[in-house]
Amino acid sequence: MKQSFFLAALLLGLPLVAQLPSIQLPALATEALLIEDNLAGATRFAAAQQLPSNLLEQGSWTSLGQSPATVPQGQWEIKLEVSQSPGLGLFLDQVYLSPGASLEWRSKTAPARRWQQADVNEQGQLFLGFVKAESGRLIYRGPYFETDNPPFHLWRLDQIFRPDLFANGEIAARDFGESNECEIDANCPTGDGWDQEKSNNARIIVVVEEGTGYCSGNLMNNTAENGRPLLLSGFHCFDGFTPLYNLWRFDFEFRYANCGSTNPFQPDFISYTGATYLAGRRENDFLLLQITDASFDDRFHYFAGWDRSDGDVSGDLIVFHHPMGDVQALAAGNGMTIFPNTISWDNGVITPPSHHFRFDLAEGTSEVGSSGSAVFDDQRRVRGHINGGQVNCPGSSFLWIGRLQQAWTGGGAPSTRLSDWLDPLQLDTLQWDGNMLAGNTNGRILRGNCLNGEVPVENIAIYCNWSTGEMDTVYTDERGFYTLPRPATASSVVISGAYPEGGVIDGVDVLDAVAMRRHVLGQDTLSPLALLAADCNNSGSLTINDNLRLTQAILGLNEWVERPSWMVVPNLIPLEPGPVNPWQPVSINISNPNAVIAELDFYVIKNGDPNFSSAE
Repeated sequence: MKQSFFLAALLLGLPLVAQLPSIQLPALATEALLIEDNLAGATRFAAAQQLPSNLLEQGSWTSLGQSPATVPQGQWEIKLEVSQSPGLGLFLDQVYLSPGASLEWRSKTAPARRWQQADVNEQGQLFLGFVKAESGRLIYRGPYFETDNPPFHLWRLDQIFRPDLFANGEIAARDFGESNECEIDANCPTGDGWDQEKSNNARIIVVVEEGTGYCSGNLMNNTAENGRPLLLSGFHCFDGFTPLYNLWRFDFEFRYANCGSTNPFQPDFISYTGATYLAGRRENDFLLLQITDASFDDRFHYFAGWDRSDGDVSGDLIVFHHPMGDVQALAAGNGMTIFPNTISWDNGVITPPSHHFRFDLAEGTSEVGSSGSAVFDDQRRVRGHINGGQVNCPGSSFLWIGRLQQAWTGGGAPSTRLSDWLDPLQLDTLQWDGNMLAGNTNGRILRGNCLNGEVPVENIAIYCNWSTGEMDTVYTDERGFYTLPRPATASSVVISGAYPEGGVIDGVDVLDAVAMRRHVLGQDTLSPLALLAADCNNSGSLTINDNLRLTQAILGLNEWVERPSWMVVPNLIPLEPGPVNPWQPVSINISNPNAVIAELDFYVIKNGDPNFSSAE
């Protein structure tokens, strides 16, 4: 028996190399698929083919020796080929890999990702991605297995029949980046300052029983601010097909680091696999999913704010998207107007009047795969998402944007509207801001801002000592903002801050001395916060001695003696009198166990800088 020979060779440690078999599979009827998709207005680029059940028996083994635990290790591989196919995507089911075992799906030359058990969904399924070739090799490395008890099963092979809709973002060799020449990279100048909104947008690999397609979507914040992974996209992304949501893949941070990059290798990205359907409606062309991948909870994510106000939208607008599944691009314009008429779509769907905005683009464009991406207004809130449009490259383009205001009430039931999911606290607010949150924090958040005067300060260390005995340290971002989840059983927290990066005389100059002198002479009045900064010797009042300390520091004759260079003070603590012992972090106890969100801001005070120029 062939398997017995392989096992004997592996147990004996013999070098075993077999001829790699090539399994020829029939090509799908492309013309029929194209007719089917044209009638449905579908965006599918690959169609599914069930694989024969006996393929495991046709693989080839190579001995890899033995593991430290003396378990025979081997490499099993098989080559699957469809003549003249533009590309192939492989799906496995019944996957249970031993620790350290791995799988690869690769073309002849392109490097491939190694997949392990942690990548398998709860149903035991694994999507290995696409290779742009007429053949691909499946490689397993790990303990030897008998074909009647394998650690995986070859389930289906998706054949690309629409290469014009496939930008090859799945492979590492330079063939991705094939979206049209009018696309603008997300990190080009128009996208400067929108890093959080970029990180919020995902490429979606849409898996249906009938094949595979691309769309885009965005994580949405809700009034409970609980980090629930709600993702907004387009209903037409799956309409007419049978979705397999547990295999949908969401790729975040898939963009070039620089504008106009010619890097021949695709950027890294963060992927999550699996979702559940929450709500959707064809008339509004919205789809709301919840990402189910457990690893989502291991990171902080930016959840987009929203505005469901009625009426046209003015001001500068921007949308980040993944055209044809390619690296992230942007499109921008000024204002959107409500389209008062019905819209007839290619698939026969007719949307009611006033359900869409018309968004005329000043920069960029969109393509298949861009659908579902959110449009942000100048307040960084989502006003709608891409449903379609008229795109010309080169030339002028406009997009149809599904209105968030209309989808809010949708069809009047939780399964056909957004309100129940984005406003679980039933606050009935028109706007809600975005936030950086940990995934699935169950609504217990501690957050706040750290400001020097009115200017945010980055890298302030925030120390939290929870009533549970746990301790956390987080740092403010470029907005001076910090946020962290509160332990489920914590009833209170002692919180303080420090600025380890602050310099001795940052922002301290003769203008500060003038401001202090004018206050002492009664020619001007400093605010309580400025007085605290001016009290260089920590005497509790501003005198000529503080000017002396300031002058010594400016001239480098002495560093601060009575207090540190920087103080970080909770804004709930009275500024008069100042801290008795400023060398110790100034802390405060917050006790509000039932609050969904606890907020505490901090003053960042530079000693000797009453005009707050250190923040400039």
